[in-house]
Amino acid sequence: MTKVLTFSTILFVLVFAVPVKSQQDPVRLRGYVGGLTVLSPDELLAVGNGLDLNSAIYRSSSAGRSWSETRFKGFLGRPFKLPGGAILVSNVVGSTARTLASRDRGVSWKVASELGNRFIEDLIFTDSKTGFAASDDGEILRTTNCGRSWDAIASGLPSLISLSVGRETGWVVTEDGRLFESDVTLRRWSDVSERFATERGASPKCKVEYRDVKLAGNHGFIGFSLLCPQMAKSAPGGAFITEDGGENWKFTRINDELGFHKMFVGEWGEFWLVTDRGSVSRSIDIGKSWMEMTTDSLTGTPQEIAFRNSRNGWLITRDGDVSFVYSTKNSGANWDAP
Repeated sequence: MTKVLTFSTILFVLVFAVPVKSQQDPVRLRGYVGGLTVLSPDELLAVGNGLDLNSAIYRSSSAGRSWSETRFKGFLGRPFKLPGGAILVSNVVGSTARTLASRDRGVSWKVASELGNRFIEDLIFTDSKTGFAASDDGEILRTTNCGRSWDAIASGLPSLISLSVGRETGWVVTEDGRLFESDVTLRRWSDVSERFATERGASPKCKVEYRDVKLAGNHGFIGFSLLCPQMAKSAPGGAFITEDGGENWKFTRINDELGFHKMFVGEWGEFWLVTDRGSVSRSIDIGKSWMEMTTDSLTGTPQEIAFRNSRNGWLITRDGDVSFVYSTKNSGANWDAP
């Protein structure tokens, strides 16, 4: 049967097609797109933040082949999957931070709560009702009703950029590159930067700067770099890996050139890294060994990565103020249009 191209189809191709070297052209999205979140095998969410704070929540119900957008004012954080929907933070500098929630799998969004005149740097949920937020004013907030209200459970910490909660404790990374660990209540926090640096065996001439903490089930990852005064650039060192929900951490060296940008930790024990230079690396043995994946044929620099299982995943790249969506069905060996 012969297909007839409609005028709208031809116009779409002329306006949005971007030449690439892969087998198919990727999907194109406007803005600095990140926060890639998998809701189901076919449902994806992402956020696009513009320099003018005109941002968008992107939603796909076709495994990334097409996307709808809902526009918002402010800087949008990564969506967090909840039963039947998702929640994320909207920050407006000099104004009130808010949580936006969707109860219909990302189709529509409403303000769920207001978090005061602060900037929320990270948001996580440990179950369908309990969540935690880390702010730039050094506070840890907690909700026990799916984000409808929040209470401060810790304060007085340095400005925070990353938060993760394990089975018995929590971790935060501060803006000045330190690592703090909490007791089981998440109310009392201790600076453990030196303890981890000692375990790493870092030279006194180099400062350890922690970058991020990610946990999924029993598996987790603490990424850091070594900053050496005698070197013009950072000298990254590796990462700490946990297999027991954060009770024990073991150092692993990854790549002398690695600077952490984004991490993805699969609950099945697989780690993916996107580096500051745009390379993509994968570990299938809880971080004991790593393989750098080939992405040279893609348009733009890799920014975000997420998987729904060990074989099927998505990668977002960026070139200027345009982002591109790729997918893989063979664990990152090939990336093509979704």
